[in-house]
Amino acid sequence: MISLFINSVTEYADDLQHLQETKVLHDLKRTIHKLKPSVLSMEVTGAREIILQLEAKVNWDEELEALVAQLKQIFHQIKPMMEEDLKQLKI
Repeated sequence: MISLFINSVTEYADDLQHLQETKVLHDLKRTIHKLKPSVLSMEVTGAREIILQLEAKVNWDEELEALVAQLKQIFHQIKPMMEEDLKQLKI
């Protein structure tokens, strides 16, 4: 499960990067809906609050842009930590 989530984190970060370029709110909502269950089940610190705020947004504005950037940063930060944890668990 952890290795699957690690692979998904890369995809999520890429999706969020693309959405920051296109700024299509409907696509962002679809992406958030897709990533929410796995992020919540892994209890990623800080991500739950950001996801809930993103779900409530109705316009692409500066606040939404900042939230997307924060979520993307969280994904970039946790990936190497989770990869290291996975290596230690396989020993």
